[in-house]
Amino acid sequence: MTASAHGIDSARAAGADPGRWFSPGPPAATADVLLFCLPFAGGGAAVYRRWTGPLWAGIAVDPVLLPGRESRIGEPPEFTVDQVATALAGRIDRPYAVYGHSMGARLGFEVVRELRRRALPPPLALYVAASRPPDVPPAASDLAGADVRHRVAALGTDLDGALEHPELRELLLPALTSDFAWVDGYRHHPGPPLDVPLIALAGEKDPGVRPPAMAGWSRHTTASFQLHTLPGGHLFLRTAAEETARLVAGELRTLAGLDGDW
Repeated sequence: MTASAHGIDSARAAGADPGRWFSPGPPAATADVLLFCLPFAGGGAAVYRRWTGPLWAGIAVDPVLLPGRESRIGEPPEFTVDQVATALAGRIDRPYAVYGHSMGARLGFEVVRELRRRALPPPLALYVAASRPPDVPPAASDLAGADVRHRVAALGTDLDGALEHPELRELLLPALTSDFAWVDGYRHHPGPPLDVPLIALAGEKDPGVRPPAMAGWSRHTTASFQLHTLPGGHLFLRTAAEETARLVAGELRTLAGLDGDW
């Protein structure tokens, strides 16, 4: 059975519809590699849709759309690792990588572990950004029980400004509240390290996750490990968008053996 068929069968067995977890339509058929992207708390898929252009030639950027946001705003915002893994399993039909930012880094780590339990092909790389290692309590848990707006502000993001607007607050709060609950409830269960290249990205001015703290991710892989520091704070994905995109795409192109002339 091919990886694609195995993945689709896994998705059907779990009763999931993988399609609703992504933008409409399949990834570009001409792309050599998929890049699944997982959001930070309260985030959606939109930030990753900016990863387009010649830099990404041969790479299909495929953001995961969690429930309770964007086109899924009418759904309850809760999700599980198993659900996200099933969505990815139904999408894997070629080499792939996973990028997760903040909450998305831990979610990505657990999803890759779950895909391993299902005996599916491992990713070419796992990118973990702005997140303490899974065996270290996350920065957000330092404020467990605090007002969501205080937690957002403590991370030094620009979301706190959006929460000052009643209409935006009404849209953002359910997903933020649910995501912070997921972060607070996360517990690392020791297991064999991943046999996957792990690439860590840290914001040099991130108040909650300093670059040295992210070096601990190296404990969770038996393959290569890299730590890169980028300008900006917790959401350098937005404020240093070009630098982040070039780093992620460049590393993935190397791992996938794509032509470097872009």
